[in-house]
Amino acid sequence: MGDSFLFDFEIPRILDIIEKKGYKIIGLQFPEGLKDYATKLADEINESVKVDIVISGEPCYGACDLADVEMKALGVEALFHFGHSPMLNK
Repeated sequence: MGDSFLFDFEIPRILDIIEKKGYKIIGLQFPEGLKDYATKLADEINESVKVDIVISGEPCYGACDLADVEMKALGVEALFHFGHSPMLNK
């Protein structure tokens, strides 16, 4: 799984989170340079867990540019954001 990706998208970690939390609808968000991987990553996730996946197509310029409000409006329970440093929760 994930062997053909140039980047480590941490698929096992994502699958673990989905399974532990019981998510049914997840969102994926990528910066412009990684959007080419969006559908392939969605396929990889769906091979292991059956969830509905919403991919954000909006431009994304950093971890402070999350599509959380838009995704929540679509019923997304968890947003997985790729390609930027994690934001600290305070």
